[in-house]
Amino acid sequence: MMYRVQKADLIAAPITYSADRARVINFTEHLMTFDTVVLMKKSPTAARINSPVELSKHSDIKYGVVKDGFTDNFFKHSDKQFYKDMYAKMDRNDLPQTSGEGVRKVR
Repeated sequence: MMYRVQKADLIAAPITYSADRARVINFTEHLMTFDTVVLMKKSPTAARINSPVELSKHSDIKYGVVKDGFTDNFFKHSDKQFYKDMYAKMDRNDLPQTSGEGVRKVR
C-alpha cells in the first residue's frame, strides 16, 4: 500500500489501526471505539444471525466485506483458522469497493 507524504503534527480522524498504518504513524490510545456491524436482507424465513459462528453455519448465505477495508484485513490476516475459513468462502471478485456499494449489494 502506498501513502502520500504529507505534513501534520496531529490528526484526529476515524482511522482504524492496522499494521501498515502503524509503520508510518504513531497511534494514541483509542478515544472512541466502533463495533463491526453486519447488514443482512430481511427475510420472513431467515432467523437473525448474532455471531460469525452462526453466519458460517449458513452455507446458503453469501457474505463479504468492503475490499481492502479494515474488516477485509482482519479476515485476511487473522491467526484464527475459523476466520481464515470464512475469508476463503468470500467471492474475492465480487467484493464492494465502498461501504455504500456494499449496502446497495445487500439491498
